[in-house]
Amino acid sequence: MSTEERTGTRFDPYSMWHRVKSLFRFLKNAKYYAMIDLDYVEYTKIKGVHYPLVYKELTSSMTDKKLKVIDVVKNTLLGHPLELPFLIVRYIPSEEDLQDEYKTVSSDIKDIQVKDIKRFIVTLYYFKRSDSPIYEDKEFTPQEYANLIENLRAKSTEKWRNRLNK
Repeated sequence: MSTEERTGTRFDPYSMWHRVKSLFRFLKNAKYYAMIDLDYVEYTKIKGVHYPLVYKELTSSMTDKKLKVIDVVKNTLLGHPLELPFLIVRYIPSEEDLQDEYKTVSSDIKDIQVKDIKRFIVTLYYFKRSDSPIYEDKEFTPQEYANLIENLRAKSTEKWRNRLNK
Protein backbone atom coordinates (compact mmCIF):
# COMPACT_ATOMS: atom_id res chain seq x y z
CA MET A 1 0.00 0.00 0.00
CA SER A 2 1.29 3.44 -0.79
CA THR A 3 2.62 5.69 1.93
CA GLU A 4 0.22 8.45 0.94
CA GLU A 5 -3.37 8.40 -0.29
CA ARG A 6 -3.13 8.48 -4.10
CA THR A 7 -6.58 9.33 -5.32
CA GLY A 8 -7.88 11.77 -2.74
CA THR A 9 -11.37 11.06 -4.02
CA ARG A 10 -12.53 8.45 -1.54
CA PHE A 11 -13.38 9.22 2.04
CA ASP A 12 -11.93 6.40 4.03
CA PRO A 13 -10.73 7.42 7.51
CA TYR A 14 -8.70 4.22 7.97
CA SER A 15 -6.95 4.76 4.64
CA MET A 16 -5.61 8.03 6.03
CA TRP A 17 -5.18 6.92 9.66
CA HIS A 18 -2.87 3.95 9.06
CA ARG A 19 -0.34 5.79 6.90
CA VAL A 20 2.99 6.91 8.32
CA LYS A 21 2.23 10.60 8.94
CA SER A 22 -0.87 9.76 10.95
CA LEU A 23 0.38 6.59 12.65
CA PHE A 24 3.52 8.43 13.78
CA ARG A 25 1.30 10.24 16.31
CA PHE A 26 1.02 6.96 18.21
CA LEU A 27 4.07 4.94 17.19
CA LYS A 28 7.49 6.53 16.90
CA ASN A 29 8.74 3.67 14.71
CA ALA A 30 5.79 3.96 12.28
CA LYS A 31 8.14 4.68 9.37
CA TYR A 32 9.28 1.04 9.60
CA TYR A 33 5.78 -0.38 9.20
CA ALA A 34 5.19 -1.93 5.81
CA MET A 35 1.95 -3.19 4.32
CA ILE A 36 0.27 -3.94 1.05
CA ASP A 37 -3.29 -3.45 -0.05
CA LEU A 38 -4.32 -6.69 -1.74
CA ASP A 39 -7.16 -5.66 -4.01
CA TYR A 40 -9.44 -8.68 -4.23
CA VAL A 41 -9.95 -12.12 -2.78
CA GLU A 42 -12.74 -14.03 -4.48
CA TYR A 43 -14.36 -16.56 -2.18
CA THR A 44 -17.00 -19.24 -1.92
CA LYS A 45 -19.26 -20.35 0.90
CA ILE A 46 -19.37 -24.06 1.71
CA LYS A 47 -21.58 -25.26 4.55
CA GLY A 48 -21.75 -21.76 6.02
CA VAL A 49 -17.96 -21.14 5.99
CA HIS A 50 -16.19 -18.73 3.61
CA TYR A 51 -13.09 -19.99 1.74
CA PRO A 52 -10.71 -18.02 -0.54
CA LEU A 53 -10.61 -19.02 -4.20
CA VAL A 54 -8.61 -16.48 -6.22
CA TYR A 55 -6.30 -13.67 -5.06
CA LYS A 56 -6.00 -10.59 -7.33
CA GLU A 57 -4.00 -7.40 -7.56
CA LEU A 58 -5.41 -4.89 -10.08
CA THR A 59 -3.65 -2.03 -11.76
CA SER A 60 -4.08 0.17 -14.78
CA SER A 61 -0.31 0.65 -14.97
CA MET A 62 1.52 -1.27 -17.66
CA THR A 63 4.90 -0.70 -16.01
CA ASP A 64 4.28 -1.46 -12.33
CA LYS A 65 5.25 -5.13 -11.92
CA LYS A 66 3.86 -5.26 -8.34
CA LEU A 67 6.99 -7.03 -7.07
CA LYS A 68 6.34 -6.20 -3.42
CA VAL A 69 2.77 -7.53 -3.65
CA ILE A 70 3.99 -10.68 -5.40
CA ASP A 71 6.50 -11.38 -2.60
CA VAL A 72 3.97 -10.90 0.19
CA VAL A 73 1.23 -12.94 -1.49
CA LYS A 74 3.70 -15.69 -2.43
CA ASN A 75 4.87 -16.01 1.17
CA THR A 76 1.25 -16.07 2.33
CA LEU A 77 0.10 -18.69 -0.17
CA LEU A 78 3.11 -20.98 0.31
CA GLY A 79 1.78 -21.71 3.80
CA HIS A 80 -1.79 -22.13 2.61
CA PRO A 81 -3.20 -25.67 2.65
CA LEU A 82 -4.34 -25.45 -0.99
CA GLU A 83 -2.69 -24.35 -4.21
CA LEU A 84 -4.69 -21.23 -5.07
CA PRO A 85 -4.17 -18.85 -8.00
CA PHE A 86 -2.85 -15.31 -7.73
CA LEU A 87 -3.35 -12.89 -10.61
CA ILE A 88 -1.85 -9.53 -11.47
CA VAL A 89 -4.59 -7.98 -13.59
CA ARG A 90 -3.98 -4.93 -15.73
CA TYR A 91 -6.92 -3.40 -17.52
CA ILE A 92 -7.23 -1.14 -20.53
CA PRO A 93 -10.25 1.17 -20.42
CA SER A 94 -12.30 1.57 -23.57
CA GLU A 95 -13.26 4.90 -25.06
CA GLU A 96 -16.93 4.25 -24.29
CA ASP A 97 -18.61 4.82 -20.95
CA LEU A 98 -20.09 1.84 -19.19
CA GLN A 99 -23.83 1.73 -19.85
CA ASP A 100 -25.96 2.84 -16.89
CA GLU A 101 -27.66 -0.54 -16.41
CA TYR A 102 -24.26 -2.14 -15.74
CA LYS A 103 -22.93 0.43 -13.26
CA THR A 104 -22.54 -0.84 -9.73
CA VAL A 105 -22.68 2.40 -7.77
CA SER A 106 -25.00 3.59 -5.05
CA SER A 107 -28.30 5.00 -6.22
CA ASP A 108 -27.34 8.19 -4.35
CA ILE A 109 -24.59 8.85 -6.89
CA LYS A 110 -25.89 10.57 -9.99
CA ASP A 111 -24.29 11.03 -13.39
CA ILE A 112 -21.00 9.25 -12.72
CA GLN A 113 -19.01 8.52 -15.86
CA VAL A 114 -17.15 5.21 -15.77
CA LYS A 115 -15.27 3.83 -18.75
CA ASP A 116 -15.90 0.24 -19.75
CA ILE A 117 -12.93 -2.12 -20.05
CA LYS A 118 -11.60 -2.98 -23.50
CA ARG A 119 -9.18 -5.74 -22.49
CA PHE A 120 -7.37 -7.34 -19.59
CA ILE A 121 -3.69 -8.27 -19.39
CA VAL A 122 -3.14 -11.04 -16.86
CA THR A 123 -0.17 -12.67 -15.17
CA LEU A 124 -1.08 -15.92 -13.40
CA TYR A 125 0.87 -17.51 -10.54
CA TYR A 126 0.53 -20.77 -8.67
CA PHE A 127 3.30 -20.28 -6.10
CA LYS A 128 3.26 -23.87 -4.84
CA ARG A 129 4.27 -24.93 -8.38
CA SER A 130 6.79 -22.25 -9.21
CA ASP A 131 8.02 -18.75 -8.41
CA SER A 132 7.66 -18.05 -12.12
CA PRO A 133 4.28 -17.17 -13.58
CA ILE A 134 2.27 -19.80 -15.43
CA TYR A 135 1.83 -17.11 -18.05
CA GLU A 136 2.75 -13.43 -18.10
CA ASP A 137 0.94 -10.47 -19.64
CA LYS A 138 -1.56 -12.61 -21.52
CA GLU A 139 -4.32 -10.56 -23.14
CA PHE A 140 -8.01 -11.34 -22.67
CA THR A 141 -11.20 -9.80 -23.98
CA PRO A 142 -13.75 -9.05 -21.22
CA GLN A 143 -15.62 -12.27 -22.10
CA GLU A 144 -12.43 -14.35 -22.05
CA TYR A 145 -11.42 -12.81 -18.70
CA ALA A 146 -14.85 -13.57 -17.21
CA ASN A 147 -14.49 -17.17 -18.44
CA LEU A 148 -11.00 -17.39 -16.91
CA ILE A 149 -12.28 -16.23 -13.51
CA GLU A 150 -15.19 -18.65 -13.70
CA ASN A 151 -12.79 -21.50 -14.48
CA LEU A 152 -10.34 -20.59 -11.68
CA ARG A 153 -13.20 -20.28 -9.19
CA ALA A 154 -14.56 -23.70 -10.18
CA LYS A 155 -11.15 -25.37 -9.82
CA SER A 156 -10.48 -23.76 -6.43
CA THR A 157 -13.98 -24.60 -5.17
CA GLU A 158 -13.42 -28.23 -6.17
CA LYS A 159 -10.10 -28.24 -4.28
CA TRP A 160 -11.87 -26.96 -1.16
CA ARG A 161 -14.69 -29.52 -1.49
CA ASN A 162 -12.15 -32.37 -1.86
CA ARG A 163 -10.18 -31.18 1.17
CA LEU A 164 -13.26 -30.72 3.34
CA ASN A 165 -14.70 -34.13 2.43
CA LYS A 166 -11.59 -36.09 3.46
